[in-house]
Amino acid sequence: MIRFLGKLLIRFGYGLVFSLIGALAVYIYLNTRFTAEPWHTVALHEEFTADASASVPDFDSYRKLEERLFSELREKVYQTDSGPGSLFNRYARGSLSDPSGYEVNWNRSFELTVDNPRGGILMLHGLTDS
Repeated sequence: MIRFLGKLLIRFGYGLVFSLIGALAVYIYLNTRFTAEPWHTVALHEEFTADASASVPDFDSYRKLEERLFSELREKVYQTDSGPGSLFNRYARGSLSDPSGYEVNWNRSFELTVDNPRGGILMLHGLTDS
């Protein structure tokens, strides 16, 4: 009788473990399905491309192009709702990740200058936008 209860308990344990693994797999599948958001699908026409390099001869021209790009981004991609999950959404206005909500928008190109430079450094980094 004790051997029978021991085997029954082991089978029950295996069944419980496999049931939990199956339930976890279903939960992960249902909660991680990809839904394309506007920032995945919208084509922005003001992006800098190799073809546009002739019309952007200097840094000031590039910054004007960048301003048009960010205006287009705000118009076509940024969300105005503050629904669930928008607290950290980079494309939700007013979220903690919205760079325009800070005093300095470090996602924009900028130049640090000195009065008498002895050299120069060009630093590029895509961060989360690359």
